[in-house]
Amino acid sequence: METNNTISPMSDVPQWTLADRLRKIRRDRHLTQEQIAHELGIKGVTWSAWEAGRTRPHDVVELAGLIEQRFGVPAAWTLGVLSQSAPEPRKAVDNGSVRWGRRQSDHMSARMATA
Repeated sequence: METNNTISPMSDVPQWTLADRLRKIRRDRHLTQEQIAHELGIKGVTWSAWEAGRTRPHDVVELAGLIEQRFGVPAAWTLGVLSQSAPEPRKAVDNGSVRWGRRQSDHMSARMATA
């Protein structure tokens, strides 16, 4: 009787969840949950729930774009499209970008405050 003892190279590799990636982004920048939430214009409890995996943002793509804008982390990495490690930490940049007549972080607050 022949057995198949081959193992898929990715079968034993744990996959990063969105919560894992959000936690890594925050920790690499040496920020508290409250600090990163403030930088993104959301409530600390909202970020905490996302980072713990209890809830997810309503618009993950928009959050990834905001993180890229503020911290330089490629949105594709935050979304799990890129498997490489996260880029080097960068401090938040307040460029006051406007979207739909409001700062993007204000827009994010309004859309994600219920999460």
